[in-house]
Amino acid sequence: MNYAIRPVNPVDEAFLWQMLFEAAHLAEEGETSVAAVINHPEISK
Repeated sequence: MNYAIRPVNPVDEAFLWQMLFEAAHLAEEGETSVAAVINHPEISK
């Protein structure tokens, strides 16, 4: 498998928030949007 590690870019931000939403399993808690992650006091740190 080939991969490259690169610095994060501002265009990556939406994707990274979406991945954090998935990783935090907020959909299982009834949340339906990435805004739940952005506004969550412990996760958004």
